[in-house]
Amino acid sequence: MTSQTNTRRASRNADAVLAAFGRMDAAKSDNAFRRAFDAMTRAVPTTAEGIARAAEQHRNMLADFRAGDTVDLLALVRIETNIRRGTDLLLAA
Repeated sequence: MTSQTNTRRASRNADAVLAAFGRMDAAKSDNAFRRAFDAMTRAVPTTAEGIARAAEQHRNMLADFRAGDTVDLLALVRIETNIRRGTDLLLAA
């Protein structure tokens, strides 16, 4: 994979994450929130800022889980996996 391909992928993934955050703010129902959250957790962050945002979200979800709140564990694992993938892509660029 070329550096240019990685850059394009990183840009698309960053756009997807930002769009998902925007949709979360605008979500009016549980279904809309769920779709936005799913889109965000599926996006692989490939910029340092995107990885930092995903890591913070992961930390917040873990804190909620430890506090006894209900947390979507599949989403938690997805975020963790995407952080690893994004880090690998960033280091390979």
